[in-house]
Amino acid sequence: GNSFTTGEPHQGLAGIGLLMQQDGGPSTKVFIKNVVPGGACGRDGVVQVGDFVVGVNGNNVVGLPVAEIRECIVGPIGSQIRVSFERQNGEVYERTLTRGSAVASEDP
Repeated sequence: GNSFTTGEPHQGLAGIGLLMQQDGGPSTKVFIKNVVPGGACGRDGVVQVGDFVVGVNGNNVVGLPVAEIRECIVGPIGSQIRVSFERQNGEVYERTLTRGSAVASEDP
């Protein structure tokens, strides 16, 4: 029993600056609708809008609903996460990203 209100950010938890979307049924691949400027993926520079999210920390997430994938991605600020993406052309790549707010890591 969590007392969290849905939609409110949990204190001390962060994602990687992605807006994800799922077209079609719950079993369709989740793709990146937007990369938040200054977020982990935005700073990384490799992840592109339109790429599919296919894995989180080595676990296949294809077929999971967006909400579940988001729960896998969100974690303590400053912790690292491995996410696998798939390009429109089928190329799969993995990035290790640091969860956090939209503040660049080199800022004081």
